[in-house]
Amino acid sequence: HCLVVTFPHSNMRYVTSLPGENAECLCHGLIEVFEHIGGVPPVIVMDNATGAGRRNARGEVTLTAVFDAFLAHHRIDARFCNPYSGWEKGSTENAVGFLRRNLMVPTPSAEGWDRLTDAWLERCDEIARGVHYREDVPIRDLFETDLDHMLPLPPSMFDACDWRGVKADRTGT
Repeated sequence: HCLVVTFPHSNMRYVTSLPGENAECLCHGLIEVFEHIGGVPPVIVMDNATGAGRRNARGEVTLTAVFDAFLAHHRIDARFCNPYSGWEKGSTENAVGFLRRNLMVPTPSAEGWDRLTDAWLERCDEIARGVHYREDVPIRDLFETDLDHMLPLPPSMFDACDWRGVKADRTGT
């Protein structure tokens, strides 16, 4: 499983490797990217609600408790794309294809998903040294403008897990 984060203005792309597609993994992947870039975007646009919550029949998204707490901790607003409107998520879909072709072929191997994430983030930074397809400047230079609009990282780390108090039986279950 992987999480792709794209910044459409600069065309900067990041990818993280995750053990699953639940709210805890989504939060952990976003934290990895935010710590890597040293900031938090004020608004994130999700191309689907997987891991973040559930979409009802009317298309409204109900956030999971963990993701809702994550948004509050980082002071982020979240918006969700319409699942039947491909034009809303073209930047992310293009980034997914680009990163698959450039980072995942041949199939990568690593000691664990955290090591794979480190390698992918480093490789994304190397790709950013290339020239933007519309502008005649490196992607990294355009990304500096994006970074100027980022919020600072919170002083305390968000614990991307769901804490529950439960009672154990006499066998420890």
